Amino acid sequence: MRHKYNQYFGHIPWFIYVLIASVAFSSLFISIKVASATITPFLFAFLINLANVIFHGVILLVDKCRGRFSLHRMQKQTFWVAILIGFLISSNDTTATYMFKTGAPVSIAMPAFSAGVVFLTAIFGVALLNERLSPKKVTGLLAILGGIVLLNV
Repeated sequence: MRHKYNQYFGHIPWFIYVLIASVAFSSLFISIKVASATITPFLFAFLINLANVIFHGVILLVDKCRGRFSLHRMQKQTFWVAILIGFLISSNDTTATYMFKTGAPVSIAMPAFSAGVVFLTAIFGVALLNERLSPKKVTGLLAILGGIVLLNV
């Protein structure tokens, strides 16, 4: 099976990206849990996003120097969607810090958070993108929710 080509890493199966993103995301929330006791949520979210801007700024600069990036190729709606996503990520960082600051155990809060993301993403996919859920997929979503209920009783 041929995988979509990535300009940075060549041909890598999508599930490898899932594994990398999962490790990064889990590490992020462990870090937020550890730091939440010693920093205000808004300052912590600011620092997370500042680091994000620096990281991606360097990548964009390299892309610009290599001729891979141009603002002229970006559609106006894509720009505003990216700004909206930035606000959503910032609100996620802030509320996650509050969640852990109030004493949420990471071993329960993160699976509950993840299940909520899975469930809501499936609903949004159906409602906004006209995707279809088979009875087997609905059963899987209900099993995820059932597992979260069992974790919290």
